[in-house]
Amino acid sequence: MTHKLKINKNLQDENAWRSHLDQTKKYADQVKNALPEVRVKLERLQEEASKALDKISRKEGLLSRSFQGQTGDYRAHSDKIKENQDSFNTVSKSVEELETELTEINGRLDTASRKIDDTGKQFSDNTPLVNIKKAITTIKNDISTIDIRIGVVSNTLLQLKLKEKSKVLEDGKQLEILDNEYEVEI
Repeated sequence: MTHKLKINKNLQDENAWRSHLDQTKKYADQVKNALPEVRVKLERLQEEASKALDKISRKEGLLSRSFQGQTGDYRAHSDKIKENQDSFNTVSKSVEELETELTEINGRLDTASRKIDDTGKQFSDNTPLVNIKKAITTIKNDISTIDIRIGVVSNTLLQLKLKEKSKVLEDGKQLEILDNEYEVEI
């Protein structure tokens, strides 16, 4: 297995410094030749820039003087705006307080309305009366059922007594039967 990393030696690389030196000399000559022409252009640009700066400073002075004359107006307007802002803040706080009070009053009104509605519903609610009527009907039905059962039991007892009397007559002996000896399930 051989190494994959190899060093390639070029003869051109060894002499590259000379070509760089030659190239640098060539560029230096080009800069020296172009310098007078570029210097003239740069001086013209400097003159134009200084003229523009002079114009700007004159305009700035003019604006500064006119602004200084209007500073009093600006301060008056600024004070007026501050007063208006303060009165707006005061009125805004007052409105917030009134809105809070309105919300509380609306809440109390809603509560009172609900109570009135509930009371009205209770007065007009027939449910307890209907329940009482149902209970009375149930009790009447139970009483009639109990009356029927009492009648059946009475009839059964009467028949038993009659049977005993008929037995006594046939046998000639008298038997005493008490009404409470017979228990009949209801």
